Formats: sequence, structure tokens, C-alpha cells
Amino acid sequence: MKKLLVLLIAVFIVSGIYAQNNKRTSAFNYYNNGKLDKAKEYIDPCITHPKTMNVSKTWYYRGDIYLSISKSTKPEYQELDPNPLWVAYESYKKALELDKRGEYTSVIQHNYLVIAQEFFSQGVAKYNEQEFLVSADKFYTSYTISSELGQVDTMALQNTAISYDFAKDYDKALGIYMQLLEVGYNKADVYNTIAQIYINQKLDTVTGEKYLAEGRAMYPGDQDLLITETNLSLARGDHEKAIANLNLALVND
Repeated sequence: MKKLLVLLIAVFIVSGIYAQNNKRTSAFNYYNNGKLDKAKEYIDPCITHPKTMNVSKTWYYRGDIYLSISKSTKPEYQELDPNPLWVAYESYKKALELDKRGEYTSVIQHNYLVIAQEFFSQGVAKYNEQEFLVSADKFYTSYTISSELGQVDTMALQNTAISYDFAKDYDKALGIYMQLLEVGYNKADVYNTIAQIYINQKLDTVTGEKYLAEGRAMYPGDQDLLITETNLSLARGDHEKAIANLNLALVND
């Protein structure tokens, strides 16, 4: 009787494993046939089931399915998830963690670039719609994903800062501009914007002047930095410095 009981338990365990693997295979087949609703229906339970949740293939399939959902132009598929691109990214990330043999690494890294570019495009769209906080989030997500591949996308990072600036979230904008300096993107407009935020928004002219001076030292001919310094001199009543800067601006122009 005990042997029979053990045998029955073993049969149930094997049947359970087979059923879950079969669900994952069905999800993959539905995905290949373009039936994304059914593919999602079959893959989602696999990420929580003990037999399949710790297998890289499960998460890799899920990433492919949700990435396809994010690209779909069919309304019935677009409504399957509010943010399928993010789900695809998280799924691929989990697949990489579990993929000890590197079976899916190259494909997932390529798809990372696809996802990063798509988030960037979404950021541009939201920026054009003047939804600046949303665009900042999209741009920064794009930057983060690229960073995981060892790439520093300064354009995505700068667009993040600009979006926060337009949203008047100056603390976050300042943080991102500082991050740009940290990654070596020390352009004139970055120094100028940092100086202006400190001077005009945080009312910290000492720190603002510090970054202004650093920018002027690196880019002595930059007109925007020169004008910012001129305005600061006028506000302080330093007319001699302001006139000298104006004369220099005329020469440079």
C-alpha cells in the first residue's frame, strides 16, 4: 500500500511538471502563430508556478510575448496590458538572472536595445504632448536599460533633465544635470542650466556662480554662459563686469 501511495505521488508530480511545461510550450506556439492573447493567457501562470518560475526559458518566452504585445497595432492586443514594454523588460531581466549557461543572453541584449529605443520614442511623443513628467520617466527608463548593456546614452539622460526642467521639477532636473557631469557630459549648456537653476530657482548664487565659472573656464566663447554671467553681474550692480561681458558678446557675435 505504501509503495502504491509513493508511486501515485510520483505520478502526480510528473503530471504537474508536464502540465506546466505544456502550458509554456502552448504559450510559445500561440506566440509563433500571432495569437498574443492566448500566448499571454498561457505564459502568465508559468511565472508563479514552482515548476516553471525558476526556469530562464519561462521568462524569456514571456519577454518575447509582451514585447510583441507592445508592438501590436491591434486594439484587442493593445488592451492586454497597460505597460507591456516594461513587463517585457522585467521578464528579460529575470531570464538573464536565471540563464546560467548564457543560452538567451545575446538575443535578450539585442531586445534590450529595442526596448530602450521604444521607451525613448515614447518619451519624445509625451514630450511633444507636453506631458513632461511622463516623458522624463520614459527617457530615464531608456537610459537605465542602455546602461545595463554598458552604454551611456547621454541624449536620453539630457532629455530627462530637460523634461524635468519644463515640468518645473527643478530638484530632479538638477539631479539629472549633475548626473550628466558625472558621466563626462560636461557641455556648455549643462553648466549654464545648472547655474541658472541655482541662481533663479534655488536662490543660491554662490553655488550657481561656481558652476558658471567652471563653464566659462571650459567654454570662454559660449554666448549663453556669457549672457548668464552678464545678468548675474547686472543683478549685483557690477556694471563694469556687465559692460565688459557685453562688449565681448558683441565681438563673439
